[in-house]
Amino acid sequence: MCKGLSTLPSSCLEKAKEMKVKLTHLAEKPHKHRAHEEKTPPDLESLLQSKAGLQVFRWFLRSEFSEENLDFWLACEEYKTMPETKLSSKAQIIYSQFINAEAPQEVNLDCETREVLMDRMDTPAADTFVEAQQRIFTLMAKDSFPRFLHSSYYKQTVRGAGVAMAQGKQKFKAQRPGGAKKQQNKPKGPKRGGRIIAPKKATVVQQQKLKKAGLCDFNGLEVAIRNKIEQEVTQKASTSLHKRLSVLKTPQGKGGAAGNTKTSTAGPSK
Repeated sequence: MCKGLSTLPSSCLEKAKEMKVKLTHLAEKPHKHRAHEEKTPPDLESLLQSKAGLQVFRWFLRSEFSEENLDFWLACEEYKTMPETKLSSKAQIIYSQFINAEAPQEVNLDCETREVLMDRMDTPAADTFVEAQQRIFTLMAKDSFPRFLHSSYYKQTVRGAGVAMAQGKQKFKAQRPGGAKKQQNKPKGPKRGGRIIAPKKATVVQQQKLKKAGLCDFNGLEVAIRNKIEQEVTQKASTSLHKRLSVLKTPQGKGGAAGNTKTSTAGPSK
């Protein structure tokens, strides 16, 4: 084999080596590109376009007590799509909800932006909240989003998306971190016929057993009381009947005894 290769021209060997290097490079390039895509995190704008990503990001912001930033950004997005006849009322709602000093969900805006918004409240337009929305978006992108990428919320989202893709599903349902563990640690109920009864069902079965036992005791008590009453009534009836019979028999006995005494006493006098 080596002798055969040595007989070939050097130019052919060099071309063969170049082809081998090119084929190896082409074979490794897709894997490198795929690994780069997997390692590259999504940007905040792409995340907000996904329903599942938006929900998970909302859970994360809620855990950090900064959910009002996302709510304000979404309210501004909705404001852009509203007709002109409803812009004034919607602008007042957004201002009182997020911008006002006593707003229940006040966002972190500088004084200059607040003053500009206050001046625009008299004649609101479709671009009234554009600058404020961009400032809040930048705040989330620089502050909250990097922490979100290192949180368990994002890790579980990526894991769930990978499982959904492996199963051939285009969508997956977002879940809170620790949700699966809570389901696994649920207390199990007693066994019935070789199978485990759910805790709620076990409670219902136990209540039914107690209710049934109580009914049985009540029925037995009712029968015992009824028998006792019947026995007392029968005993009283027999006692009263015996007294009546004794009352009727007593005068004849006394009269007979008196007659016998009289006859016995009259005999000797004669």
